[in-house]
Amino acid sequence: MKVTVLFALAAAVSAAADPRAQGRCLPAPGPATVVRSSATAVAASTDTEAPAYTNTVISPSSVTVSTVEPVTATAVESTEPAATSAPATETLATTTVAEGDSSTAAATATTSSLGSVTPVMTSTQTSSPATTDVAASSLAATASGTRTRTRTRSHATTVVTATSSRAHHTHTRTRSTRSRPTATRTRTRSTPPIATATATPKPAPPPGKICALPAHAANTDIGPLITALYTSCVQLNPGSTLLIPTGAHSLQSNVQFTKPVPFTLRIDGDIDVPFNPKLGGTMLHFTHCNGITVTGLGSINGNGNLWREGRDLTLFPGRPRLLRLEGDNSLIADLRFINAAKFHITVIGNNNEIRNIDIKADHIGETDGIDISGTNNYVHDVSVENGDECVTVKSPTTNFKAENIICKFTAGCNIGSFGPVAGTAAIDGVYYRNVTMSSSDAGVMLKSYPSTSGYVKNIVYEDFTLTDVAYPIDIDMEWCHGPCPPKTGDLTVQGATFKNFVVDGAGQDSRRPVVKLNCPLGAPTPGCAGVKICGLNTAQSRGYAKDIIVNAVHTTDC
Repeated sequence: MKVTVLFALAAAVSAAADPRAQGRCLPAPGPATVVRSSATAVAASTDTEAPAYTNTVISPSSVTVSTVEPVTATAVESTEPAATSAPATETLATTTVAEGDSSTAAATATTSSLGSVTPVMTSTQTSSPATTDVAASSLAATASGTRTRTRTRSHATTVVTATSSRAHHTHTRTRSTRSRPTATRTRTRSTPPIATATATPKPAPPPGKICALPAHAANTDIGPLITALYTSCVQLNPGSTLLIPTGAHSLQSNVQFTKPVPFTLRIDGDIDVPFNPKLGGTMLHFTHCNGITVTGLGSINGNGNLWREGRDLTLFPGRPRLLRLEGDNSLIADLRFINAAKFHITVIGNNNEIRNIDIKADHIGETDGIDISGTNNYVHDVSVENGDECVTVKSPTTNFKAENIICKFTAGCNIGSFGPVAGTAAIDGVYYRNVTMSSSDAGVMLKSYPSTSGYVKNIVYEDFTLTDVAYPIDIDMEWCHGPCPPKTGDLTVQGATFKNFVVDGAGQDSRRPVVKLNCPLGAPTPGCAGVKICGLNTAQSRGYAKDIIVNAVHTTDC
């Protein structure tokens, strides 16, 4: 038979009035029984919206729920076969469970009027909020020959149980008190947060074989040493670590890893690239790689100012870059890059990640921080100070994500440039979030020469804080660095969202607008369609020109 669940308070009053409850059959309050479920009545979540085209889980704005009283509603349903009648003996027990405690669950012995005692069975369990502990309930059910079904809604329970045993009939009633929580729900909305570029702790040395660079003199070129160590140790032990230990090291020649086995290049020392007018290419270059990690506690200093005497970028146009990775499923993390002669990090490939990187260079052109292209790449928690691109997407790119970026004295977080030679751009799915930028030439730019064809679609920039930044939002299909070629391209922009931009300070030039959409290439069809600009806060801005909208369809509804 099924027993209806009643309120525990009524059961407690009834039991207190029963003379039998005052006799020797009343046991001491039993140990606590913990019943938990992964589905709880109290929850806190923080989410952020994401564009539909990304593979990233982004959820709504944060909601805080604070519960004053824990609540539990427990229903126990028992089915028993008919039995012979006997004088009844009632046993009452009160259990209370507090969230997060380590509790002992027990099945308490029940004494009948015939003097028989059911065995006492005890189970001890330490519970966590995500654990379901039904050991005690199962033991109690076994002792009485019943089947028990338990539903749990929260973390704290007060149960009063009355058990009757008769010769012809046995049934169990479990009654529970139930109270409702007093909850406070708070929704907050604020200006975009300030990005932090050191969110993830520095890594510990990875397990596996360590292939350490041998001791050498201070002015020794470690390029040949790295190559020899890779061949003699790393290549024979895939998954191992090539370690450049702490201390000063001189890298005077290019190191090329072609189709390398998966391994970790760990740079814990400080690498210096001395000036050599004949040196060019890339100092650390990975091609056709898969599963490579470049990390460590050290730095790479390119001494770029020695190649740009008098800030002249034409003296050594082939000057060396610092790091280039062409491949998939790789990671660049935790290093410092200092003053590259020309560009700091370039990544071409799929499913790569760049994180916790600090880049600092002269405030001059051709010092790009991170240039990246490919599919499903992710850049986050980086800081860039230079005079050119901060974190920029190149073609072709699909489903790129960047967040928690700090840019100082840069040329912005951009797409492009495309051109000047006639070509085809292919950009589908770009998402930037939580970017803090100051004293920069641009905030967000899409730069294309008028000879470029192709498409840029599904791009989202949100939560930007811009201080003293020229051209905060700029899509320019007639952008040219030098003479402009003829307008032969047909590049289109389909779907671009700029959300929650705070523009503070001066734009450095009163001719520069906060919003510039220069899209003449598709005339009479709009070259830019589906452009959405919302949450644009310019209350603290000054010195900007009026917005420029050329052949673009845009809205303020995001």
